[in-house]
Amino acid sequence: MTETPDSDKQHADWNQVGAAFTALGDRIQAHFSGLTAKAPSPDSSAPFEQLGKSLDEALTKFREAVSDPAISDAAQSAADQLLAALRTEVDSASDTVSGTFDRVSDKVDEIANAGKDTTDTADPAADNELPPGGGSAPSA
Repeated sequence: MTETPDSDKQHADWNQVGAAFTALGDRIQAHFSGLTAKAPSPDSSAPFEQLGKSLDEALTKFREAVSDPAISDAAQSAADQLLAALRTEVDSASDTVSGTFDRVSDKVDEIANAGKDTTDTADPAADNELPPGGGSAPSA
């Protein structure tokens, strides 16, 4: 069985997909870069107040990130790149499977036709003849 060299197969540029998601991550990270943990004060309720403030600040940054058109564009671009890469891989796999089925089908046809050629050249009347006396053919 002859294999097609990998260079003949079309595959997606997964590095480009990775770069698009890296760019998206960089944009999101930029929104959260100002968040830092602050040392709690000695007051017993201060750590909980600080936690509340930190969560509020994080949620505010998250809302800003979600509404940022640059992040929306980067997310759309990354998703488009991923879908295009997946489409390319599925198309390539489909072509490979289709080609394999075509080769198998051709081989089956070749074998079937070879069987017909030997059957066509045989004397069909000889297969239907009974031995004299009408009995069954002797077994070998």
